[in-house]
Amino acid sequence: MTKKMICGFLVFVLLSLSFMGCPGDDARGTNVSREFKVFNEGDPIKFAFVFFGFVVDIHVALRDELIRYGKEKYNADVSVYDYRGDPTIMLQMLDNVIIQGYDAVFISCITGTAENSGIMQRLRDAGVRTSMYCVDTGNQDFLQGLPAYDAGTMLAQMSHMWIQSRPNLRNKATIKFGLFGNPAEGINALDRIRGMREYIAENIPSGEVVMELVGFDPQAGFDGATNMIQAHPDLDIILSYGDGAGVGANEALRTIVTNNDFAIFTIDGSEQVLRIMATGGLIRGSVAMGGGVNQARELLDNFMPILYGKPIEPVYYFWLWPVTYDNIYRFSQGLGYSNFRESDITIDLEPLKYWDAEPFDTNSLYR
Repeated sequence: MTKKMICGFLVFVLLSLSFMGCPGDDARGTNVSREFKVFNEGDPIKFAFVFFGFVVDIHVALRDELIRYGKEKYNADVSVYDYRGDPTIMLQMLDNVIIQGYDAVFISCITGTAENSGIMQRLRDAGVRTSMYCVDTGNQDFLQGLPAYDAGTMLAQMSHMWIQSRPNLRNKATIKFGLFGNPAEGINALDRIRGMREYIAENIPSGEVVMELVGFDPQAGFDGATNMIQAHPDLDIILSYGDGAGVGANEALRTIVTNNDFAIFTIDGSEQVLRIMATGGLIRGSVAMGGGVNQARELLDNFMPILYGKPIEPVYYFWLWPVTYDNIYRFSQGLGYSNFRESDITIDLEPLKYWDAEPFDTNSLYR
């Protein structure tokens, strides 16, 4: 082989490598290159929903409504991928999104491991429009923000209003709180707890957090609430960063606690929680961040226009809905729970009313 031929061959190899890309720490996995496609309304769209798990009611509702509403309004075929909180599985699923030629993906709570892998750039290079849920990677097309701190603050405020409406609580020297959080979920969960703690410290002088436990799903809530009440039989209030632990706590304590002033408050406002409230359970209120049904609709309505070549707001935060006995039926309809009927309320709401607040647009805080 002549020197001229060898040089030509080396140039060809180097050019080939430059177009293929060299996988390294920031560029592992599948590399596919295509332009962002602009769709006409009504065109079929392949949409992937990559989520961290479906063990609580609110996330099941979000999943089901994404599939139903996506098809009905946008002709989107939504495929669901459950990575069960494992970042390695998440990366495999996101690479599969590229391989399978999806047009758009909705990713829930991407972890640092996945974020640092370069997957977001690979998705963009492959022409996949990206929507993030609660974690800002800095290079997604759309961020569905969770006002986590404000939700925690509002939940503690809700418990404060309950205290003020109950003379026995209002006059207690010490009001004992138990908290459920989940540090493994990252800043989203930590900010909710921080909002609760700071509100209690600043606004409820008699309030004392006597126990904080990890609790995400109903079983953890059941076990944790049992431990709380055994350690502190005079516990007054449980604040849960999500509905799952709150539902479990209600199940554990509903036949044990006889104090009519005892209360559980949760964040999420699922239909399941509203039904517990409406039938005399220990859950006295919940802060809904849109509710699962509305979350799905808002996500799609705010994100999908970019696939049609239209401008979108890059960030949208869910509204906060303080669901109490005062507004439970009205808010159930506003949150999209069409199966919830006024006749489903089997307790006398009047003596339990304590706070009739309106939904709050948290976008006013972040824009």
